[in-house]
Amino acid sequence: MFEKRVITAKTRRPTRRFIIGFMVGMMLFPSAIRANQFEIPWRTIDGGGATSAGGAFVLSGTVGQPDAGAAMSGGSFALTGGFWVVALPQPALPGDLNCDAAVNAADIPAFVLALLDPEDYEATYPECDIALADLNGDAAINGDDVQLLINLVIRG
Repeated sequence: MFEKRVITAKTRRPTRRFIIGFMVGMMLFPSAIRANQFEIPWRTIDGGGATSAGGAFVLSGTVGQPDAGAAMSGGSFALTGGFWVVALPQPALPGDLNCDAAVNAADIPAFVLALLDPEDYEATYPECDIALADLNGDAAINGDDVQLLINLVIRG
């Protein structure tokens, strides 16, 4: 049932070589891992930019703004570097005649005013473009635009 195996010197040598080679490899392998460190390089965009002057003060900066971070100060003045936020104008919505960035029931009285008295509309809503009342694009504000405004108000 059971076989008796005889282990001789010949069968032990490859095993010892393997174990010794394995141990030497394990001792060398971690040093190879430590040698390959990862890094994230830091780059800045230098040069270029523009100068802003007003009165006795002059300020220059680059497009990349490499000074983003903590406030810089000198004397009684401080300058905080970073990325500038620019407010972009909202695109005009056809039918938004009160310029609240939405087409809704609040635009109906403004539309009626633009339809019946364009000069009074422009005086009441100077920041708005009366052309937003021309919903069918025929270069006229008339009854043909009424149904289109109603459709926009219903759809929200």
